Order: sequence, then C-alpha cells, then structure tokens
Amino acid sequence: MMLIGLGEPFLDPKIFERIEYCDRHNVYTLLSTNGTLLDAESTERILQSTLEHITLSFDGSTKESFEFYRKGAKFERVRDNFLHFCRRKHETGAKIQVVVQMVRMEKNWNEVDDFMRFWSAVPGVDQVRVKADETNLMRPEAGHAAADWGHPCHYLWRGAMYVKHNGDVYPCCQSYMLDGKPLGNIGQEPLPVIFNAPEMQRMRRLHKQGRAGEIDICARCCTTIPHPLLVAGSLLFHGRTVRKLLPAVERLDRADRLREPAE
Repeated sequence: MMLIGLGEPFLDPKIFERIEYCDRHNVYTLLSTNGTLLDAESTERILQSTLEHITLSFDGSTKESFEFYRKGAKFERVRDNFLHFCRRKHETGAKIQVVVQMVRMEKNWNEVDDFMRFWSAVPGVDQVRVKADETNLMRPEAGHAAADWGHPCHYLWRGAMYVKHNGDVYPCCQSYMLDGKPLGNIGQEPLPVIFNAPEMQRMRRLHKQGRAGEIDICARCCTTIPHPLLVAGSLLFHGRTVRKLLPAVERLDRADRLREPAE
C-alpha cells in the first residue's frame, strides 16, 4: 500500500498508526517524502517502524534548481535531513529500502550525472533513481493519441488504485486528477468487488484490444505510457521486486531514447 496521495505524508499526524495497522494485516507499505518534515525524531520512528520502502524526493543537485521546483523548501535543510536519515539507516542496519529520486525537468536535466554520483556514494542509499517528468498537468496537449497505446497499462491489473480520504476509489491517481468518476466506495463495498467492477473490466478489455484511446481518462492521461518491460514485470512479479528493478529498466529506456536519431 502506498501511503501517499497528492501531499506530504508526514503532515498526517496518524501516519505511523497507519503503517502499524497495515503491518498487523500483512500489508506491504511504502511512501515518498519531500524531506521538509524529516527531522531526527521522524527518522528514528521510521527506522523503528515496519515501513518497507521510502522514496526521498530531491529534485536537483543545486540550490537554484531545487528551490525553483520545491517552493518554500531549503536546499541545505532537506539535503541534510536526507543525509542524516541515510546515515542512521546505515548505522542501525534497518531493512527499509531507501531510494533517492530526482524528476528530470527543464531546469535540472544537466545535473543528472552529479546527482547520481553524489547520492550513489552515500551509505544507506539502496538505489538512486532519475525519472522523467510524468505529470505534465500544465500542458493541455500532453494527452495520448489512440495510436500511442501500443500495449496495456499495468495499473488496471496491478494497481495501485487510488483511494481518497472519504473512501472513493479510482482506477489510478491520474483518473482522480483528471476528474474521472469513482468506481465505488470502500465504505459501501469491498475493494475486490470494486477492482472487478464492470467499468474496470471494460477498461481492461479496451486496453488489451489496443483501444485505450477510446477511454476518456486514458486519452487525457499525461503520464508517460509505461515501458513494456515494466508492464510485463508488474504482471509477473511482486511489487517490491518490480520497485527494485525499476531504476535499471528506466536507465535502459533512457539509453534507448538517447540513441534514437533526431528528427
């Protein structure tokens, strides 16, 4: 379960209760943080918790680019928070998987090598990930034409489904952000029933037939269409295995794109 949505998880005063609740029910948990609230106390609580995976989001190797994208955050403070967290993870031998991640955008693309070099050398970091900007919400033309969908989207089979605070359930986070209709509400029916609802079955059928562009929210989706290897891996392996392999798949995809001839 991803204990994240459209905000910082450590703003939730019950976040650690939620992690413990999931663990009691044998549910694997992960979250992502921007680091602004990751102080020494939170660090120790996380490392002592049953959280299995955390992504440390750090979108820049310089103060200028980082603070351009993370309005209100201070480069040095967040960097030091992350360094302290990784150092304590290394010292305590905690099993949590730590991924430091940068989203590659217009003002930080030339910092990728420095970012990879710096964070790869930090003890306690398991993986360093550089991902493409997948949420072009400010670009109305960023949707996908019908011909773009060469293979199905794994979200429809493996999730994660998006559950709002009021229990409304959506096929994915993008469908919620695009004002899609909820499939149901977990306060009224079990999640497995919603997961196999007629609308979900219709979407899966169209994706398998190469007709995803006929689905309104998929046609307007501005997230990068998943790489075929990611789709296959998501259907064959457990989510924790996929997340360990994901940075390597993305590096291969990035290398392929760099080799493509310019038009």
